Amino acid sequence: MNENISERLVTALNLSSKSQTEIASEAGITSAYLSDLKHGKRGNPSKDKISLVAEALGVSVSWLYAGEGPMKPDAKRDASLARGVERAEKIFEASEKRREELESLIGARLLELMEAGPARSAAILDECDAALRSYAKWIIAYRDDIEAAKRGQSHGPALSCE
Repeated sequence: MNENISERLVTALNLSSKSQTEIASEAGITSAYLSDLKHGKRGNPSKDKISLVAEALGVSVSWLYAGEGPMKPDAKRDASLARGVERAEKIFEASEKRREELESLIGARLLELMEAGPARSAAILDECDAALRSYAKWIIAYRDDIEAAKRGQSHGPALSCE
């Protein structure tokens, strides 16, 4: 069926036990805005706004926004996605921490390098090289973990997030 957002919204509103005012309030939008959406007066609403409305209605964002997939969200899939997002956030935070530590280490070693003699210079450069290689391996593992999650093959904590 070739429905638009307003037609899908009307369907969801008719099936909902909540009033239009309650849904607007839960979505953080005005009743007037929701009414405009319902009557097709909002042209191309943002996906963010549709997301809020979909959540308030208990329907799938992709269904409400684009008519794709089932009307009701898949709770198991959504929980899995939420876990994946949480894991990605932890990995990102850990990555930022590792990057900052690496910058600090390299910065300190470069200052040392400017004052060191030839014998100490080689040791400092070796230390910097080892730190960079370790960070590169961690980034590759991070990338592999993200790719596995995209394929739905979340295989647990392959990376330390600490």
